[in-house]
Amino acid sequence: MFLVCITTMTVIAMETSEAFRVRVYSLLFDESAGGVTLLPEEENSLISEWTDYWYPTYVPDGFQMVAAEKRDGESIIAFESNDGEKRFYIDEFSFNAVMGHDTDTNTVEEVRIGYYKGYLFEDVQNQNITIYWMTDDRQMVVGATGEMDKETIIKIAEGLEYRKEKK
Repeated sequence: MFLVCITTMTVIAMETSEAFRVRVYSLLFDESAGGVTLLPEEENSLISEWTDYWYPTYVPDGFQMVAAEKRDGESIIAFESNDGEKRFYIDEFSFNAVMGHDTDTNTVEEVRIGYYKGYLFEDVQNQNITIYWMTDDRQMVVGATGEMDKETIIKIAEGLEYRKEKK
């Protein structure tokens, strides 16, 4: 429950606070290398040693991977639009993690991701969309901020491909 609260608060803080967003991105990027935008060919260096993860087969035009991290039963891959206005991420958790979501400001809709049942939470005012579902061995989250429609997020989620071996 603590992890879910922290994750939710981080997403909300990143969307509403420019200073917080700058601080978080300064932790994710090495600005001394000459910039903060990673080129698509650098994706391989971010996840080249990974095994046992889900990767999107569909990425909207104008998006590129900007961060990837795997630790303590969780992995996250983040993508950002070229203009920096829109972001989406794919997050995987073990079954031990407890997930929760605010229903006061979100609409909730049941969706199908493949043959799995999931829930789509949409906060139009804050431009947040999140889909939660469980696979056979883990909990999955695909979330987005910025002006992205839910059909695009569902398409990303449905297009996830399981990768067991190193690339």
